[in-house]
Amino acid sequence: MADFSHPRVTDPLYQLPEALHLVPDVPVPPFRTREEHTRFHRALAEYVAEVGRACGGQHLEDLLLAALVSEQVTPWRPLVSAYPTATVLQIALRLFFPAPWTPVGVVTTWNEVMTAQYPHWHLTRRDHIAYQYDPDFSARRDPDGRWTVMLIERGRPRTEAQLDNDGLMVLYLMQHLTAALPYPYAHAGTAADRMVPGARAAVAAWARQRQFPVYDHWNAR
Repeated sequence: MADFSHPRVTDPLYQLPEALHLVPDVPVPPFRTREEHTRFHRALAEYVAEVGRACGGQHLEDLLLAALVSEQVTPWRPLVSAYPTATVLQIALRLFFPAPWTPVGVVTTWNEVMTAQYPHWHLTRRDHIAYQYDPDFSARRDPDGRWTVMLIERGRPRTEAQLDNDGLMVLYLMQHLTAALPYPYAHAGTAADRMVPGARAAVAAWARQRQFPVYDHWNAR
């Protein structure tokens, strides 16, 4: 497997893409109009499908994620928020969705959407973002556009990452704000064991459904 971890990120769990391949015409939060809200969610749904195709899909989980995203733009939703839901934001961050994010845009969107979840960014300037937790987090941008991320634990600072530009800092934040191991269970002996027969049956049904012509476009590209 290719190692795309940035050489100046100390945590081995942080496996970042080599660059943020921006799609500049995708709107980012806060959305000013219904049209921007719709374009963001449709682009994210298409991106989910492309990620699945790149992994050998379409997979059942691709269908689930695309459905969760697409449901936000159905015509029977009369109210349109300036921000995505918490679930949609987590999908976008975890999959490194290449909208034209900025570092401060990522953290201010997080503050608006993830109100019940840490961290809360108390400093959201273009050249300095920070939150207080254990450890405290502080990232500063120098005049040349390079970011240095510091963690301060019990008053002792250490350099956690050095990123050469805003794009790499966005990727770092996307990784930082999503759990590396999100599964709510561990190993044998949990409720997960009882889910195995149902899961296998669902996958078998999806394997049959995937043969329908409607999926040929994605499978053939």
